[in-house]
Amino acid sequence: MSDDATDHYADLLDNGPLPDEALCLTAVRGLSVDEALRRYGGFRSARTETLRDAGRYSLDAYPDELSLVVADEVDGWVLLAHDNGWEGASTEVLARLSTGTTAAVAYWNVDFDSSLAVAVDGRVHAFEFIVGESTDDPVLGPYLDGLDFEDAERMCAASLAFVERVSGVRLTDEWIRAPHPVSAVADDLCFTGPTGWTSTAAPELVGRPVDAAVDWACQAAGIRVDDDHPPVVDLYLRALEAQWARCLPADPDAPKVRRLQDQVRRRNADKSIERALFARAHAVSAIEGLRAGNVDRVLYNACQVDPARWPELRALLGR
Repeated sequence: MSDDATDHYADLLDNGPLPDEALCLTAVRGLSVDEALRRYGGFRSARTETLRDAGRYSLDAYPDELSLVVADEVDGWVLLAHDNGWEGASTEVLARLSTGTTAAVAYWNVDFDSSLAVAVDGRVHAFEFIVGESTDDPVLGPYLDGLDFEDAERMCAASLAFVERVSGVRLTDEWIRAPHPVSAVADDLCFTGPTGWTSTAAPELVGRPVDAAVDWACQAAGIRVDDDHPPVVDLYLRALEAQWARCLPADPDAPKVRRLQDQVRRRNADKSIERALFARAHAVSAIEGLRAGNVDRVLYNACQVDPARWPELRALLGR
């Protein structure tokens, strides 16, 4: 890495196309783009977008949650750039990405959450750079030497220089402005449910049998408990792809009035396909939760199959 890396990224953040409020930049060595996206929680897509437009589509999808990452290969590494995303900084994603190889990430958001990390064959070495945390981790040390995280105006630029030090790959203005393969990203936590969810959401059901909840969820989702089902993540990604197709604006550079009309159109559009896929994914996750003996997962996912009918399910289980 050349000595001007921090200056280079400071210029891209201050004057160029890089989002400065929230960004997750991940680099992984030696994978195909499709494999990197799969490990990241995405899927192979025929669509291409710039980082800027992917971030704008995510924002325009509100109140739907649509997280989009762009990815492409540069000199033997795949760069995954995620405007207002965080998934690349999670320990679980980094462990998957780095299995059999090496990955690095820089991440920050407007709430002052941050992370720098190197992951080697599933082992993750990370620290938070915004809060002034220090580290004596021998894996991180060589890549941090000489980088200044005391200057609030340049610490994010220094974090991107860290990724460049690990990968030897520079994120350029041209790369940022160019279209790249883009994918919706699955949230690993979407189907696990918070620990202790039952005691908070339905305390009267703590300690009660939950088999009937799985039967109810499957019936509501239109599936059978004993059938062979695709993995939850596959169903989830299919639902996200359907949601993504619905949320895409007709023209991202259209006048503001047209963009507002697009938002109304998206909210009034038929959501039955994506809702059915989300419901099926939650029902399958409830089945898996029952087999694993995880009551919170069973009830959380059964609730998410059809949240409007949650009182009905609570009454059924409370008899």
